[in-house]
Amino acid sequence: MAPSPTGNTDTKGVQDYGAAWSAIMKLARAGTSWSGRERNCAFLNCGNSAPGPRFANVSSVAGFDYPDDGRALALVDWDKDGDLDVWARNRTAPRLRLLRNNTSRASSGQGNWIGLRLEGSRSNRDAIGARVTVTLEGGTRLHETVRAGSGFLSQSTKEIHFGLGVNAAAVHSVTVRWPGGRKESFRGFLSRRHHLLVEGTGRAKPVPVRKGVREMVSTLPDLPPTAGAAQVILPGRIPLPTLDYFPSGSSADKIARLEPGSNPLLLLLFSGGCDTCREELSDLTRAAETLRAEKLDVLALSLDSITLEGDSGNLASLLVETTKFPFPTGRITARSADRIRQLAYSLFDYPPPFSVPLGLLLDSGRNIVSVYRGPVTLKTLQHDLRFTSAGFNELRDLAIPFPGRWFTKSITPSELSEFVSKYFQSTDQAECLRYLEHAANLAQLPSRADGLRQRVVAGHVALARKNSRDRKPGEAIFHFENALRLSPDLGSAHNDLGALLANEGKLDRAAIHFQRALELDPEAELAKRNLELLEKLREE
Repeated sequence: MAPSPTGNTDTKGVQDYGAAWSAIMKLARAGTSWSGRERNCAFLNCGNSAPGPRFANVSSVAGFDYPDDGRALALVDWDKDGDLDVWARNRTAPRLRLLRNNTSRASSGQGNWIGLRLEGSRSNRDAIGARVTVTLEGGTRLHETVRAGSGFLSQSTKEIHFGLGVNAAAVHSVTVRWPGGRKESFRGFLSRRHHLLVEGTGRAKPVPVRKGVREMVSTLPDLPPTAGAAQVILPGRIPLPTLDYFPSGSSADKIARLEPGSNPLLLLLFSGGCDTCREELSDLTRAAETLRAEKLDVLALSLDSITLEGDSGNLASLLVETTKFPFPTGRITARSADRIRQLAYSLFDYPPPFSVPLGLLLDSGRNIVSVYRGPVTLKTLQHDLRFTSAGFNELRDLAIPFPGRWFTKSITPSELSEFVSKYFQSTDQAECLRYLEHAANLAQLPSRADGLRQRVVAGHVALARKNSRDRKPGEAIFHFENALRLSPDLGSAHNDLGALLANEGKLDRAAIHFQRALELDPEAELAKRNLELLEKLREE
């Protein structure tokens, strides 16, 4: 990864750093690790006398060999038996794992040790930075330092642990060099006990043995039973991407666009060869009268025609026919399916594979309220229908799967739509501008709304000119008209749109835009020449 830029003036450094983070987040959102599957390891120091490598990997025999993607380790005598246990923090489940050290049990409690917790009075209370020297009766000295932070995003216990070994000599004294440099000696230590050393007292205070530590047994978590479907209520009203489809019963090349309606709509994506889709279409057929009474419209679109295999066997139509599905059906276009997939990337950190059946509950304005993976039941639909008229705050609370209060300010509807727009920027700029305009319409501050609309106008003008260069006049005209809808006084856009219309033979409409360009800027030479040429064409 690129190093952090040294300052805002380091333009290339800022770009490289941003690009690196963007690549990392793309991998993370795809479900991969930040830096690979880093399993926790245990290495045994074999000493200089041992042949071969000095350190041996004993992860398996030590009990460290789990298929975890490890991130942090913290050491602490959790069960107070005189040896250090390990708390492991993982990226993958289980996110937290306790590895109990059974050394003291294996040695029948023969090992000698002492634990020291330091408490500062003149120095900081946790005695961070204090240096401790333990002197044994035979003169051997052991050293440790009280530290804050002992690894990546981790903090081991601040209690210092000295393992003295089997048949080790007794502790003669302990010397502490407190933060600031003051030295102090302590006496009165008991073997195999934890002690408190308070700055300025000079005497160790044994800590009472903790009672009631329960025997810990290795267990596997109780996993909830898997369900046939998963549901997510979105934290706000997010418009469905532009959706085009081929309605069943119409000519093969006739495309319809999903527009707002008077009722909520269940949009169902299915495949003709999917048994679960067959089950869902059959269930919806049986519930047709109830759904109509609830004023819920249904549209089922097949994905088969956009797959590599296609729908050569006409399986989607056969499924609709055999289930006697009573609601409108059709075939989704490949571009519309890609837009829904792209929307999923914006909504979920780890978007699931694009699988069927996939259901989207839309309100009458065709904003997404809820997403269903797998078959959705009638009971669920009846329950969720009331959310199609829910306010933003209610939807935000419903999106969280547990009760509580908001500690931080939540995202606003405008910010949510702007966030979604960023995921279309590199793949579908027109759709990006659509979401950005929606964000502008929802903005509460006039300054924010104006800023967003300026970005939308600039985007439409850029796309219009690109399409014009690529000889796509229809799309160029579309984007110029959208730019002028939001910013009617953009003289250059009026002139460029007039030129496009003139080339398409729409002279009357072209003249209106040339004249408007001159009204905005009477000295606009290009608009003058274009209008003169247009008049000559009319005379001919």
